[in-house]
Amino acid sequence: MLINEKYLIGYIKNTHNLKGELIFSIKDFFINQFYKTEQVFIDIDNLPVPFFIDNIKPHNNLFIVKLNGIDSIEKASELVGGHISIDKQKTIISDNNKNYLLDEFINCKVFNSKGNLIGYVSGYHDFDKNNLLIVKDKHGKEILIPANNNFIKFTDSEKIIVNLPEGLIDLN
Repeated sequence: MLINEKYLIGYIKNTHNLKGELIFSIKDFFINQFYKTEQVFIDIDNLPVPFFIDNIKPHNNLFIVKLNGIDSIEKASELVGGHISIDKQKTIISDNNKNYLLDEFINCKVFNSKGNLIGYVSGYHDFDKNNLLIVKDKHGKEILIPANNNFIKFTDSEKIIVNLPEGLIDLN
């Protein structure tokens, strides 16, 4: 979800200890980028407030995060339930040791693992735990493909190679 040129990547689930650490729930699609970002925005009174990240530790499919300036459970408690976002230009997919902006995939050709053209990326949907690429085939039919490493096997600035379960394209 795009919010004022930012992507919503998760929310603050709870506090962790008395030192102000927080438990973040981050959408799977954004985990790699979350590890690389230095700053997140937390919605406070419907405004994105920037916070620098001091430390991130994985914890049971969640993350224990220490934000700069949040040094007590009282300060941390005020942030619980807040939505976490990152700048649009900092939102990337990583592959082959190269980073790509999500928007760079618009108009990329999409091939199956056998090298057959499926179509081209016309957009994407950002859902809570599963982002989807919108791929249009040669007839203009929209095909939704999960945008995660289980299905995307290779990317570069011109093409995406996917390995899809049999019948997935027919479901669209």
